[in-house]
This record gives sequence, structure tokens and C-alpha cells, in this order.
Amino acid sequence: MEKERLSACAAAEQQRFDAIIAQRDRAATAIVSSAANVECARAAAVQDAEQRFDLERQQLAAERERVIAEKRALGAAKAAEFDKLRADCRKERGKRLEAEKQLKIVSAAAFSPPSFPYRPHILQLTLALGCL
Repeated sequence: MEKERLSACAAAEQQRFDAIIAQRDRAATAIVSSAANVECARAAAVQDAEQRFDLERQQLAAERERVIAEKRALGAAKAAEFDKLRADCRKERGKRLEAEKQLKIVSAAAFSPPSFPYRPHILQLTLALGCL
């Protein structure tokens, strides 16, 4: 899209230049009938054409600068959006890992045997009598 835009700008610039040159040539040939006025009219036409040419050149330079600035702004916006998405992914990953960690803790606590073993009273009595 950017290449097409620059190509269109270049084509428009060439057409403008051709039109200015053709107009300058027409102005120069239209006044040839009067030898005294030819030089003066030609100089005025050339000056007028050069002024319009400079104006067109300035407008095209401003357009190019605007396109470049727009392209940079678009790149910066894309980079910012990418950074935001990356940060969101990191945050979601952290939440998921924390949830998995808590699930492991809960699962381990729910299914693990108690920390002190169960001793039946008969076994305790047998051990106590065996020591006597």
C-alpha cells in the first residue's frame, strides 16, 4: 500500500512537471509575434512556472514527510500493541502457573496420609507388655 502511494505521488509529480513545462512552452511560443515583448513575457512565464514548480515541489516534500511520519506512527502503534499483548500473555501465564501450583497443593493435602501414623490400641498394649 505504501509503495503504491509513493508510486502514485511520483506519477503525479511527473505529470505536474510535464504540465508546467508544456505551459511554459506554450506561453513562450504564444508571444513570439512581438519581438520587443517576447523576452519580457518569456521571462515572466518562466518565473511564474518556476514559482509553481517550487510550490509543487514543496507540497510533494511535505506529503512525503507526512507519509513517513504516518508510517513511523503506525510502526510505533504496532510495537505498542505487541508489547501490550506480550505483557497480557505473561500475566495470564503467571495466573495459570499460580493456579496450577495451588491445585497441586490442595491435591497433595487432600490425598496425602496424615503426618502421624495411626496406631491401634492393641499394638500399643502389645509393645508396652513386651517391654516389661
